Amino acid sequence: MGQSHWTSEHDFTVGGVAYRSMTGRTQDDQMVVLKPREAVDGYEALFAELKPRTMVELGIYNGGSAALFSQLATPEKFVVVDIGAGCEPLDRFLDRHDLRGTVVPYFGVDQADTGRLDEIMAAEFDGPVDLVIDDASHLEAETRTSFNRLFPHVRPGGAYVIEDWGWAHTGLPRDAYMQGVPPLSVFIVELLVVAARRPRMIDRLVIDSFSATVWRGPADLRSGRFDVSAHLGPVGQDMLEGLQVARSQVP
Repeated sequence: MGQSHWTSEHDFTVGGVAYRSMTGRTQDDQMVVLKPREAVDGYEALFAELKPRTMVELGIYNGGSAALFSQLATPEKFVVVDIGAGCEPLDRFLDRHDLRGTVVPYFGVDQADTGRLDEIMAAEFDGPVDLVIDDASHLEAETRTSFNRLFPHVRPGGAYVIEDWGWAHTGLPRDAYMQGVPPLSVFIVELLVVAARRPRMIDRLVIDSFSATVWRGPADLRSGRFDVSAHLGPVGQDMLEGLQVARSQVP
């Protein structure tokens, strides 16, 4: 597994590849990762614990995270999915480091397109995966759809990471499409309730200011039939309905 070596507040290297955290644009000699140092450190710790051999990432922006994770985790198969039409920086990185076939990109795919997600999982994996990372839309409905479809593909003991879950509460600038929509944090509260009610489904839920990591329990889950909302119970349903009414849209 790779290791990051920081040279400044924003600059670090992994295996000789230069990265810049949270600022700038990816260039030929440097990949930009829109994650703070504490998030990069968190992923290093997660990879060290989980040792993932099979991974999926939803949302890669300009390819920096896909490059970084391929170096830090050194998986055998890493499928990355993005709604964009392509990513030249990632293409250059894969060719330069001979990672074609290990890192497999799919472009033009909406994270809520369950049919396409099913096709990709069937084409690329012959069994469960160790890790899914969702850094795509950060929208509540789309994130929920992806989770319901892909969480059953995570092996028991594996993990599903949802990034930037608290964006509605930080006061930071956000894109126009994130206005007037339910906050993603509503879904995280839902996962917290299900973790209490169904520990064989969600073994652990680890939350920090950057991400929520959902650890899969041993329960039998079937993709296409799984709906985490069905496991809230009456108290959880009432609580979530009240929360959604009180905070249905982000101004």
